[in-house]
Amino acid sequence: MDIKIKEITNKKEWDKTLLLFDYSTIFLSWEWNLFEKKQGKQFETFGVYKKDTLIGLIPIKTIHAKRGSYLHVRHAPLINWEDKDVTIEVINFLKEKAKINKVHFIRISPLILPTNENTDLLKKLGFNKSVIHATDAELTVIIDLTKSIEEILQSIKKTTRAMIRKAEGLELTVKHSNNLDLFEDFCEAYKDTVARNKWTAYTTKYIKDEFEIFQKNNCADLFVSYYKEQPISAAIFIRHQNQVIYHFGGSLTGFREIPAAYLLQWEAIKYFKNEGFKIFNFWGVSPEGNKKHPWYGFSLFKRGFTKNELEFIHSHDLDLHPLAKITHIFEYLETKLRGYS
Repeated sequence: MDIKIKEITNKKEWDKTLLLFDYSTIFLSWEWNLFEKKQGKQFETFGVYKKDTLIGLIPIKTIHAKRGSYLHVRHAPLINWEDKDVTIEVINFLKEKAKINKVHFIRISPLILPTNENTDLLKKLGFNKSVIHATDAELTVIIDLTKSIEEILQSIKKTTRAMIRKAEGLELTVKHSNNLDLFEDFCEAYKDTVARNKWTAYTTKYIKDEFEIFQKNNCADLFVSYYKEQPISAAIFIRHQNQVIYHFGGSLTGFREIPAAYLLQWEAIKYFKNEGFKIFNFWGVSPEGNKKHPWYGFSLFKRGFTKNELEFIHSHDLDLHPLAKITHIFEYLETKLRGYS
């Protein structure tokens, strides 16, 4: 069989392997590995070798928290799941790693389609569907940037196009930066949005740390829209492979009648198309039509720009210890109480 799994410490080797796959995300980037470590997390990067050729990647975050301990293999393992020998070897490796790291279960969220065949495959491997709500852009909407700007504009919903045209007629300007000179303006809009929606959100320090890590490789962008020199809408975008991802955003409550966010996104779409990217990823939406979902508002906003959905299988857990049930109960209650199901 000649399949080996060993740690990777070389960015070039990791990035080269990513190119073997049609789709990956920022959680599979080398920059995310550096960011997690900057946050003080236990994060490890492993490669899957077949006959000494690197064919897959396994980023592993070990979580020890009050709610439970587990391996978090986010948007991974990144392998050819049709290769049974490789799949079995990888799962056995994760089981052994879980014992070494003394965790209660393994959570994976591979970038495979939510088909019956894939669900059955994970079940045969011992995994069950996670009770936690959909996270990490399991369901997202994307724009094909290889189309002409006219085609992209015409595919946008009529009401969203009207908002863009309205914004273009107002005293609005949109500024772009690859550094932190607009970050305080972003924070003003972001904090206001978090307070308005009563979200449990990432801190601005967390977001700044992420931005700085990706910025070092020219992979982070900031856009801020201004009304009469007042910053009223802002967004952070992360570049990864052939796509750009809308990762954080916000707007001021007192200026919500001004469609600054629509103009900001439109200017970003045009900018990244001109930069040569193929996919504009809006990064995570709620199921369409679910008005009770906490994400309904911003999901409606994102779907105004595109109806092209991209969905991957829900995260799955492999329990290794009875205490894993405590985490599952906590997550189930959290999902219910916050209105995610």
